[in-house]
Amino acid sequence: MDGPALYEAVAVVFIAQLNGVDLSFAEIVTVAVTTTLASLGTGPIPAGLLPILVVLPAIGLPVNNISFIVTVDWLLDRIRTALNVLCDGFAAAVIEKLTKTELQRVSTYNRELAEEIQEEIEQLNGPHPEHTNGHTTKPSDYN
Repeated sequence: MDGPALYEAVAVVFIAQLNGVDLSFAEIVTVAVTTTLASLGTGPIPAGLLPILVVLPAIGLPVNNISFIVTVDWLLDRIRTALNVLCDGFAAAVIEKLTKTELQRVSTYNRELAEEIQEEIEQLNGPHPEHTNGHTTKPSDYN
């Protein structure tokens, strides 16, 4: 989400500069907030151009200048995607490193709990068919 939001904000500022519009502090804050909110809602949409179409009218800029962004968006989209995948991989590695001992503790506890449950099931149902010394039991023998 942060990569597309930053890209959209930079694209809006680029279009403002292209039109010779000096953005006030309030307009820059509006761009930052609007692009962040727009990128939250448009995560599954492949192209990052839709949120820009929402932000441009919010600060009074013409929408027709988005064609300058479209010409390079295909390349920038590939770079954004690669960067997002790389950052997601780093985040997963950091989380795994920080929680590894906790995950191992929980895994050991779950394994012990599963063994206890299996023992209780065997006590309730009697011995499992493989443990009857060659005597084959039918499912009706358990009832």
